[in-house]
Amino acid sequence: MMGNQNAKKGIAARLREQFTENTNKYLGMSFENKATGIEAVFSKESQKELKSRTDNTKENGFTLQEHFEVANQIKELFENATLENTHNDTKHGETNVKIERFLSKEITLKSGKKVQACITVKHSLDKDGRIIYSLEAMDIKNALEKTRAKGQPINRTVHTSNNISQTGKNSSGIDDIRKNYESAKSVSGNKKTIHLGDEKIKCHYKLVEADTPTASHDENTYKPTEGFPQTKGSTANDRNYQTDKDAQESVRHIAANYNGLAISDCPVVTKDGIVLSGNNRTMSSKLAAKNGTDGAYMDALKEECEEYGFDEDDLKQFKHPRLILEMDEYNGNYSTNDFAKFNKDGKKTMNNTEKAVKISKTIDEKAITDIAETMSEYETLGELYDNKKAAMNLATTLVTSGIIDRNELAQYYTEDNGFSETGKDFIETALVGSVLTEDNIRGVSGAGGKEIRKKLVRAILPLIENKGTGNEYSFNKELNEAVKIAVEVSKNHDKFKNTDEYFAQGDLFGGNKKDPLTKKLAEIIHDSTQKDFNEKMKAINAGLRPAASGQFDMFCGGCESKESIMSRILDIKDTVKKAFNSIFGGK
Repeated sequence: MMGNQNAKKGIAARLREQFTENTNKYLGMSFENKATGIEAVFSKESQKELKSRTDNTKENGFTLQEHFEVANQIKELFENATLENTHNDTKHGETNVKIERFLSKEITLKSGKKVQACITVKHSLDKDGRIIYSLEAMDIKNALEKTRAKGQPINRTVHTSNNISQTGKNSSGIDDIRKNYESAKSVSGNKKTIHLGDEKIKCHYKLVEADTPTASHDENTYKPTEGFPQTKGSTANDRNYQTDKDAQESVRHIAANYNGLAISDCPVVTKDGIVLSGNNRTMSSKLAAKNGTDGAYMDALKEECEEYGFDEDDLKQFKHPRLILEMDEYNGNYSTNDFAKFNKDGKKTMNNTEKAVKISKTIDEKAITDIAETMSEYETLGELYDNKKAAMNLATTLVTSGIIDRNELAQYYTEDNGFSETGKDFIETALVGSVLTEDNIRGVSGAGGKEIRKKLVRAILPLIENKGTGNEYSFNKELNEAVKIAVEVSKNHDKFKNTDEYFAQGDLFGGNKKDPLTKKLAEIIHDSTQKDFNEKMKAINAGLRPAASGQFDMFCGGCESKESIMSRILDIKDTVKKAFNSIFGGK
């Protein structure tokens, strides 16, 4: 008996040792989840927890070997997982920590078993950082339900329906919607391929009557549409218009002036007539048809119809013609994941970034000042976002300053849930765009850059003021070079642990030669906290301000140079010495 126990311990020890060896390369590396843009660091704690917390996996019917077979794929699994649940750290009672539960895609083990991994991320609000915390292998039959239930109160009420299945794909409700859609008048136009991350979806344009596609909610009452796919007793669409007052207002606002903007971003509909993307626009479209506020849309469609494969005679067949994209094929089951995938697709994320880039070129200093004042009371952006009143004030400022239109607000912020990840990305990108090059704007919006972006946002006022000097006392050029380096290091933590290693490699091979100011700025950007970075930038700006305005420095016999001032503040002694030597003729 004792021999068998030792044998088991030996196997476990070897599995843990192999896991450590396999994942040492990830230590300190940020993994980015493709669906949300959330980054989480794989740390020593991550490694320890993943190899020691195996009980849940065993309770789910999987062996220790199978646990580590899954755990060794942690990077790829997290990057392609779906965020299913967020809650407070109820286990440890930590109010400054949130728990985020991700569910991986289905994978097949060597044994032939199908499995999904529930990956837990700890989000520390006071440090504004995330770490991979644990992993649990789950049977695919109940993985989604179990992941969503973690950390939540147990709900013992079971909702059932005679005509709607959990997925809704084969329900009589779907059948009725399909029959109505297939029997409605339509005209097909040009083919179109849309890109959803790495997935290509073949579609074709179609002209239909305004009331032909079926949205998730009724445009008059905002109750779920009868027969629309459901998951666990509620609509499968991840946006619930019945409870979201901001989303309802957005529908009404768009409907009041339904115009040509809805043509270039038309709804995506399956052959069942179910709207997968564009439920808001579909509801607005129906309201506009009912209220007669779609004249601008129909005029624009008349002008542009040839572009989509139609002519004016095609339009005349409809009282309120609408352009949609019908998918040539849909093999999904109308799960919430499918709706969320469209709401968070790569195209929309890119459009959001590009829109923020455009706005960053015209955003005025007053708007930035108002936003910065809202931020000033918080050490990190994470604290601000999690404060309901502060988040509401920030959302109001975005609208009143003209940064976003009121009808756009619902996609970035709701009163119940605060700012979405898309909303946070938009705000931060628009603000840093006022001081960064376009390449850097996109750089800080990708893997390894988002924590750096938060630091820049926190210090946006002194950075803007300094750039505005437009003379030799602006350090904007050095800042942009430093940001590029800091992002490069953050993206490649397996290669560079810090900026010193980055520059050391450059010195060794004759590259990465940068001046001391750029090197020091890169170090500060990479290593400092949001609060410390803000304080440092304010100090630099305050130090440069007098010289930038032409004030005489009695100790230097003239205006002290930018290099000298910054070196003194940043404590770059060699540069200070050279600056003083050049002024006083020393050696």
